[in-house]
Amino acid sequence: MGYFNSNPKRFIVEAAEAAIIPNEIQRIADGSIGAYPDCNVDRRTLQMLVVIVRKYGSVQISDLSRRCANDGSATCQSNPSSYHCVPAGNVNAVDITYVGGARTRGNDTASSNLLSFLDSFLPSGSRAGQISGGAGKGGVSCGNYAMPSLANFSRFADDCNHQHVDLGASTGQLRVSGAEQPAYVEPSIVNVRSNGTVWAKTGLNTNWVQLRTDTDSIQVATSLGSNQPLFGALSSSGMLRTKAGLNGNWLDQSPGVQSFAMASYSDSGVAIAAVMSDGTLKAKEGFQGNWVTLQQGVREVAVAIDPTNGVNVIALFNDGTVWQKTGLNSNWITAFFPGTAKHVAVASDPATGPTFGVVDGNGTAFGKTGVNANWINLAPATTQMAIASDATNGPTVVAVTTGGELRAKTGLNANWISLDTGVTSAGVASNPHAGPTVVANKAGTLRAKTGLNSNWVDVDTTTLSASTSN
Repeated sequence: MGYFNSNPKRFIVEAAEAAIIPNEIQRIADGSIGAYPDCNVDRRTLQMLVVIVRKYGSVQISDLSRRCANDGSATCQSNPSSYHCVPAGNVNAVDITYVGGARTRGNDTASSNLLSFLDSFLPSGSRAGQISGGAGKGGVSCGNYAMPSLANFSRFADDCNHQHVDLGASTGQLRVSGAEQPAYVEPSIVNVRSNGTVWAKTGLNTNWVQLRTDTDSIQVATSLGSNQPLFGALSSSGMLRTKAGLNGNWLDQSPGVQSFAMASYSDSGVAIAAVMSDGTLKAKEGFQGNWVTLQQGVREVAVAIDPTNGVNVIALFNDGTVWQKTGLNSNWITAFFPGTAKHVAVASDPATGPTFGVVDGNGTAFGKTGVNANWINLAPATTQMAIASDATNGPTVVAVTTGGELRAKTGLNANWISLDTGVTSAGVASNPHAGPTVVANKAGTLRAKTGLNSNWVDVDTTTLSASTSN
């Protein structure tokens, strides 16, 4: 059986279900699950287990899906109508035997409390084993415990030694806030290699997947709500294209683009901002959304989005002034930046709000959290600056100095940590569960690490530029 524990969050299996880890969980984690479709587990089920751990401290399960890794006896071949085998292609069932150390048999206090909790955030169309009145599978009595009324669940008779839960044929997401939404996607990395090809991977130790052959710059943003990387690629001819997932189809967004920025957070979808070749700044929410013209005379743009604060845009104009706005249809406000600028950045999360970064004409990096906050002098001699933010850790800033030193800090008032030397460019991403992931281009070798004090992993040796996102 499996066991999730919150300190540390981990999954342990006994011998009978040992196949769950290599066949299901590991293949989801390393991105190889696409080659084993029968082994896939609906990520909403994994998200649900993490939410349970956060409330109860631990959860123990006796079955997770079944088509690929089963409980050692029941299989989909022998029982294809099992709730663990249907709906085919969207298997999302789990049998829960303990929550927080309390036994769950389907008709007891622990099961009643668990189902009431799950009913508060699981999508309509979910299903639970055991019905009120004590009737179990095959007419076997399971006691006469009164189970709660549930708005989003139907019930069926089941064995009285576990609490079965599944999402049925529902397609809705878990109704949890951005700060609570579990993130099961590993950090995604994209890079442009020296031969002009574009590659991506999800997870530092996974294999690269080639995306394109005609791209000058590439960005990735990961929607924690959809649990997949979202890619943006700008070709040498100025065509901006996007796609969702490593195996998704590319969508033409706009020709005539000079540069672009892209961001996503939780279930907020995606925000895209593009500087056109004539200096016109346009932006949109969602790959299928309509472009909104924001301003003229723009040289660089950065964009952030989260479900609480919406879209935040910071733009660097041709005269070196910096403007910012919250919402695509709002008015611009002057960022009151002290002097002319040459680089801008922004990140946002539901708890902290937007954090803005600017590098001025002298190479001094400044930052502020909040639209109306005062700028904080972060570091001199800065050639590049990047920001990421999440609801647990707040903003993380990375900066490359004129001498090639890569430094980082979590929190604008924290001390800098020296990460590497000889770096030409760097990026950062962050999520509430893993914290910051940093990528660095060191003379063509792309390095990455999750956690500022962890060891670097060399992930490529032919890199021109790269981006990362959680």
